[in-house]
Amino acid sequence: MEISAREKSILMGLAREAIHLILGGSVPGTPPAGLITARLGEESGAFVSIYKNQTLRGSMGLVLPLVPLWLAVRESAVYAAFRDPRFSPITADEMDAVTLEIAVLTSHGSAAVSPGVVSGDHGTVYRKDFRQAALLPHRVEVQEGEAWRTAAYRTGTPGPGPREWDGADVVETFSAEVFREV
Repeated sequence: MEISAREKSILMGLAREAIHLILGGSVPGTPPAGLITARLGEESGAFVSIYKNQTLRGSMGLVLPLVPLWLAVRESAVYAAFRDPRFSPITADEMDAVTLEIAVLTSHGSAAVSPGVVSGDHGTVYRKDFRQAALLPHRVEVQEGEAWRTAAYRTGTPGPGPREWDGADVVETFSAEVFREV
């Protein structure tokens, strides 16, 4: 089910508000009655990425549909802003300069490493031992059929080197609807 323009606006508002509240020493409460549509109340995975000057500043998310979409987005925004281990926490001074991007996961599947993964259409989740990494669909670039090995370097995303994921135990694919603040 596609997310309406109004629902996208609600999700962006909830994400940005959560970050502002945490910066101010508060915690987000329950959204006002009537704000959450049936679609936003459905369990869904989601990622929130934060950009400053077109450069990634934080990105975290929930792959599995364990909580309502509105809550997955709000929690992912807080984690991206303050708990992404690759970056220092967002500060109040930065808030006017950052742009939020939300990826709502729309389907899941399993696949062997690389075959069937289409750049721009599928995101991938890799598990090795007790670690997990995800590449969002719009950040995956295929080079000689090995998108999962090259994407972290080709997109400039900080994180573990591609060789660290050689021999990944399980690979899952997903599709996502991605939208960004303008």
